[in-house]
Amino acid sequence: MYFYTVRFDLPQYLSARLAEPLPGEKAQRMMSPGERIAYPVQGRKPRLSAVLSLFIPDITGIWSLVLIKRPIYEGFHSEQIAFPGGKHEEGDISLIHTALRETTEEIGLNVSVEVLGALTDIYIPPSNYLVTPFVAIAKERQPWYPNSSEVDQVIEMPINQLLDEQIVSQGSFITGFKKEVMAPYFALNDYKIWGATAMMLSELKWILKEGISK
Repeated sequence: MYFYTVRFDLPQYLSARLAEPLPGEKAQRMMSPGERIAYPVQGRKPRLSAVLSLFIPDITGIWSLVLIKRPIYEGFHSEQIAFPGGKHEEGDISLIHTALRETTEEIGLNVSVEVLGALTDIYIPPSNYLVTPFVAIAKERQPWYPNSSEVDQVIEMPINQLLDEQIVSQGSFITGFKKEVMAPYFALNDYKIWGATAMMLSELKWILKEGISK
C-alpha cells in the first residue's frame, strides 16, 4: 500500500481549487459502470439532492472523509456506502442547507463546518436525483450519532487510502434497475464503494492528486 503525505494546506487548497474549472465527467468516468447514464433522460425532470464530502482530522491531524453505510431497506441504495446527504426539501434555503441539514439528521453533526465549494453534479438514474456534492471541513472531531433508520454505520476514510491506487478494483454489482453490471470500486477495508459515490470520490481524488503534484 502506498501512502501520500499531503503537505499543502488542505482547506486553503480545496477552497481555491474548487472555484476553478473542475475535471468533472472525465474524472467521474474513471469509476463509472460502463453503461451508466450520465445525464437525465430528455423530458425527465430530476429531483434535487445534496451530499456532504466532509473532511475531519484525526488525533494526529491527518484528514479523513466521513462516509455512511446505508441499512437494509426496500430502496435503490440499500446497504450501499455513501456520503451523508439527501433530497432537497421545500423549506431548505439552498442546496448547501440541504447537505448540512441531512448530514445533521443522519449522523448527528454538531461541530462547526466550513463549506469550501462543490464537486460536479451527478445524476442518479434509478431514483432520478441530480446530486450536488459539497466539500467541507470540520476542524475538530466529534462522536457520531447515526440515525439508525437511515444509517447503519459511520465510516472514516483517511486521505491516504483514497489516494492509494491499490484499493481500486472491479466487481459485479446489482444496479437499482435490478441489472447485474461490472463496475470499478474502491475497496475500503471490508467495504466496496461503487456507483455514484465512487464517481464523486474519483473527482475528489483527481483534485487532491493535482495538489500533491504541485
